[in-house]
Amino acid sequence: MAKSIKILVILIAISAVFLFVDVGESLKYISGIDFFWLFISLVFVFLNQFLSSIRFKVFLRMFGQELDLRRAHAVNVYSILAGMAFFNFFGQSVSRTVLVKGIADTESSVLVTALERVFSLAILVIASMSAAFFVLGRISFDYAPGLMLLSMFLFVIMSLAGVYLFFLTKSQKNELRLVFSSGFGRGFITIIFIIMLMHSFMLGAYIALIVGMAGLDVLTAKAVFAALLTMLGASFPISFGGWGVREVSAGFAFRTANISSALGVGAGIGVGLLTIISLALNFFIIWVLNFFIPQNDEKFARKRSNSGYSRRLILFLGWVVAPVVLVLMMVQLPVPISAGNLTVNLADPLAIVAGMTFVFVIIQRGAWRDIWFDPRVNWWLAGSAFVILLSYFIGYLQFGYLAWALYNRLLGVGILFSYIVVGAFLTALWGEFGIRTAAKSVVSAVVVLFIFEYWLRLYFDSSVLVALNWSGPRWSGFLANPNSYAFFLLSILPLPFLFLGDRNSNGHRTWKYAIVPGMIFAIIYLTASRAAFGAAAFFIFFFFYVDKKKTIFSLLFGLSCVLLLYGLTEVLTLIGDGHLMSVARSKDFAIVQNDRILSMVEGWRMFLAHPLFGAGLGAFYKSQSDLALPLAERALIIHNSFLWILAEAGLFGFIVIFGPPIIWGVRTFLNMKWRTDPYLCGFLLILANASIMGMAHELMYQRVFWLMLGIFLARPFVMRKNVNQLSHS
Repeated sequence: MAKSIKILVILIAISAVFLFVDVGESLKYISGIDFFWLFISLVFVFLNQFLSSIRFKVFLRMFGQELDLRRAHAVNVYSILAGMAFFNFFGQSVSRTVLVKGIADTESSVLVTALERVFSLAILVIASMSAAFFVLGRISFDYAPGLMLLSMFLFVIMSLAGVYLFFLTKSQKNELRLVFSSGFGRGFITIIFIIMLMHSFMLGAYIALIVGMAGLDVLTAKAVFAALLTMLGASFPISFGGWGVREVSAGFAFRTANISSALGVGAGIGVGLLTIISLALNFFIIWVLNFFIPQNDEKFARKRSNSGYSRRLILFLGWVVAPVVLVLMMVQLPVPISAGNLTVNLADPLAIVAGMTFVFVIIQRGAWRDIWFDPRVNWWLAGSAFVILLSYFIGYLQFGYLAWALYNRLLGVGILFSYIVVGAFLTALWGEFGIRTAAKSVVSAVVVLFIFEYWLRLYFDSSVLVALNWSGPRWSGFLANPNSYAFFLLSILPLPFLFLGDRNSNGHRTWKYAIVPGMIFAIIYLTASRAAFGAAAFFIFFFFYVDKKKTIFSLLFGLSCVLLLYGLTEVLTLIGDGHLMSVARSKDFAIVQNDRILSMVEGWRMFLAHPLFGAGLGAFYKSQSDLALPLAERALIIHNSFLWILAEAGLFGFIVIFGPPIIWGVRTFLNMKWRTDPYLCGFLLILANASIMGMAHELMYQRVFWLMLGIFLARPFVMRKNVNQLSHS
């Protein structure tokens, strides 16, 4: 079977190259680069791939799996090609499980692939931020984007540090120390060193191409900074081997560093082509070695580890990933693509890698049906994905390829699926214990961002506020949109309210556990999101039934926060310190955008024209883009989640996607168990939030909704027995 997989991967990868790459133009492009620097770049790319094979071998050895370098290199090279053919991390991890079968442990190979991605991204983020500090300190370049990135970085670090210092239990801290102080943990030092060498070689490949195209004069700190940002973008597991994302990231990064974006795009294309050439060289070397020095598979007996590292890591990741994802999810960046902006959330790489890893564990343990409170959740998820896929093909047949439909909608489904799996795995493995940890991460992040945003709004100039999308008085956090921020806050509100504290607490303990819910209510007011106010009223109604005292204290604290901010702002304005428009005023609630009305009218018109199966994915965006009107006079999305599905997927899609959740929600509400069961109450609240705010906004692709849905739809602790049965634990 491994041989069949290899042949299939090669054929699909070759087809993908000819489909997405103009081979003739690419060869012409390469011929125009100085041959010496082109060769140096190819050597660096080759060394990067070879080091990745060494990393794979060392990682497997940490799991007690011995694989010789030649076999590890062959498996790794095929997995890189599989990443080009089958959506990056997914293709790489799945292909490795097939290729190592019989010679190493499949669970270990999946975990190794996940850890490789996480460590690689983490080191690239640190390197990029370090380069940003250097560039900011030594070179005059765009100040606002740099401060924006620095602010986001500090927010994440401070939030996670707050979780570790103030909220983790002693046993959780001991588990963290155990993982990183054991022989397994000490092996990470070797891995980090290898990854740093890999990134150094890849950085050298970019720099060599840049010099080959523009000469040595372009070799500056800004070029290094731009190349690191390009590498970071290309490493996100949301592409086919980096294609597309790498070139877009290069254009954005080089433009940010005040270098020609065309030079960056050229370097991105060049590295992509050299990657393919280097893979071909590796395949040739492997083929020659196998032809002249064949290996006997029988001598590679499958070796199992007695240390239980895989089991320990799965248990560890089960309660660590979701809290970290919740913090990272509060930061997102719009990445420019040909069809506008592709919203990339900082949590996406971790959620995708962790989600696919958890899916493998769940399926291999036969728990996919048992993990949900209702086994029919599987059919609902599969049916919803089928509807989006069908809608995409309908749109493709109607108006051809559309980048918006492919990247923002179709591939976005896979990202959302990763989030629901991360949430479900947390509950299925750790139950309320894991959810309380996630709630504590929410507490830390909300407090830090509350202070952060107010301080930045008061003391930084308009260029910084524009870069952060804070030019107006409505608060939006790092999500770039006040309504998205309000939706996020309401979605996470059940965690601290339902899972922290208890109904019998009195005095200062009641105030203690009401602080964060109250602060969330205050920030929702500052977003000036009218739809959120309606959803918040529904939350308050439910909270009164669950815990009246805590609800009252939360509302009082929220009101105190708003009054304090208004008063403090006025005082600082009077003494000439700070800006007047740092908090929303009453007039900010009365603004109605024309594009919302337009989207509703055109959405209904589109549905009536295609009532059964809809007009196709991206049809509304296509219709508005073809108008050639100023952006302010047209709508790019339908500002109603239900109408969007009706217009682009028809009645069929509407019934499949919305029918099951509505049925589950009505049944849950009528049996009244939600008054004592925090999972059922949380499920109703996020469903109500999405329904109410979804009437005025398109919220189907909000990541936090799917993460919370996974947390509340899963059965607590159902995976503990299955994880304990890992074959090598």
